Amino acid sequence: MPEIYTDRELNALFDAVTSPRENLLYRLLLQTGMREQEAMYLEWSDIHFEMKALKLQSKVKRWGFRLKDFEERELPLSDELLELLMAYIQEHAESSPLIFSKGKKPDGHFLRTLKRQARAAGLNCGSCDGCLGKSEECERWFLHKFRATFCTKMHRNPDIDLRTLQSLPFLH
Repeated sequence: MPEIYTDRELNALFDAVTSPRENLLYRLLLQTGMREQEAMYLEWSDIHFEMKALKLQSKVKRWGFRLKDFEERELPLSDELLELLMAYIQEHAESSPLIFSKGKKPDGHFLRTLKRQARAAGLNCGSCDGCLGKSEECERWFLHKFRATFCTKMHRNPDIDLRTLQSLPFLH
């Protein structure tokens, strides 16, 4: 069984994350099923507001990034995500072509940031090796869990049958 975030965990996380950047990142991961590296190399030009979609594509020449299995695809965006992106773009679009940059380069610290925010919000599990003092990071908070949560929620949707879910290009 895939490990997913509960609604309680997600609500607590989103209540605790006050940074518009991380809030947007976690909502994108949760609502699109994007992988961490896909988000890391997401550029403003990948967002198509009129089509309510974002296009995931390799960026070999610019960043040396290649999509898993070379599979370029478009992901639908909810109205909520579009609003968050529009608000965020007003303050950050000119600083870098990347949406989630760190000094005009891809930010490779998404996981560390998530674990710190979960700990600061008191969301650590209290029982894993990390929580018991063998390290500082709870093992139950990781980025790919947003993808598993997205897929599980899609699977639980009564309007989507399993064959349709399997054929969706944004899950591959």
